[in-house]
Amino acid sequence: MGTIIGRRSFGKGLVQQEIKLGDGSAVRLTVSRYYTPTGRSIQRPYDNGNEDYFKEYIDRYNNGELEDAANIEVNDSLKRTTPAGKVVYGGGGIIPDVFVPSADGYVLQTLEYFARTGFADQFANRYLQGDGINLRNMTEKDFMETYSVPELVMEDFIQYAQLYNTSISLPGYRDEISTIIKSALAEQLFDTEAKIKILNQQDRMIQKVLELNK
Repeated sequence: MGTIIGRRSFGKGLVQQEIKLGDGSAVRLTVSRYYTPTGRSIQRPYDNGNEDYFKEYIDRYNNGELEDAANIEVNDSLKRTTPAGKVVYGGGGIIPDVFVPSADGYVLQTLEYFARTGFADQFANRYLQGDGINLRNMTEKDFMETYSVPELVMEDFIQYAQLYNTSISLPGYRDEISTIIKSALAEQLFDTEAKIKILNQQDRMIQKVLELNK
């Protein structure tokens, strides 16, 4: 029996087939559903329409579910026990066995956003065309093992973030900022795999997996 680590999944368990129409538009028709090996559907209900369906994820954020597993709302009517004795719930995604909270506070969530989107990549590209051009001479091994992001570069990143109305304090988030910058540089210099290796060093879910496997 596997152990699921993380936060409750979105709850998307439909298979849709796109049908082209004569006017160039298309209709997506639900043709089947995903079920777990024990026969449980993970699809969130559409009972209250599309607006409530998509708003539900925002509600998860507002009620604190992403920070504390105790705030996860479950439907007791869909409660069941697997053959292995695990209590699970149908609908509304999959609830993990080991909960990992999301980043604490606005700043850390913003930094995670920078790491996932093109913001940090734009900064890295600009740096590599200027003061960081010599990094292009480093091997991937040397970069991964020896390169540390200079303080001035981190300060420049903070100034760059202010263009997007985001205020970040370096003393409180030095490690996070350094990781984001180094991972973005690694992708520009080498490949996406290099970036992921660096990000995984601070990925909460990856670190929890390693902790449980000790």
